[in-house]
Amino acid sequence: MMAGQWATCPMTEAALMRLLLNPAVTGRARSQREVSAILAGFAHDPRWRFIPDDSSWRNPLVDTSVLMGHQQVTDPHLVNLAAAHGATLATFDAALPTWLTPADRHHVLVIPT
Repeated sequence: MMAGQWATCPMTEAALMRLLLNPAVTGRARSQREVSAILAGFAHDPRWRFIPDDSSWRNPLVDTSVLMGHQQVTDPHLVNLAAAHGATLATFDAALPTWLTPADRHHVLVIPT
């Protein structure tokens, strides 16, 4: 991906919908239609790119030896997907890079909150 571009995949779109539908997160209730319109708006931005979720743990690009349990599967999967497409995973989860080997941490950008 080129600098300034950003991407979504099915899992990140679902996570965004989950967050936007949660009034405890957004400060107000939103309808499914409103949230879907926000998500659809991404596709109109020239910086946006959809990445199909085609990565696999059968042949990962990131080192999976660091996985310690069932709660560490989804986020590293997204890192693996980003790596497979030459992208960087942007996250609010500052702990995520600590689950990765130093060689794989460049696939993650932590957004400060």
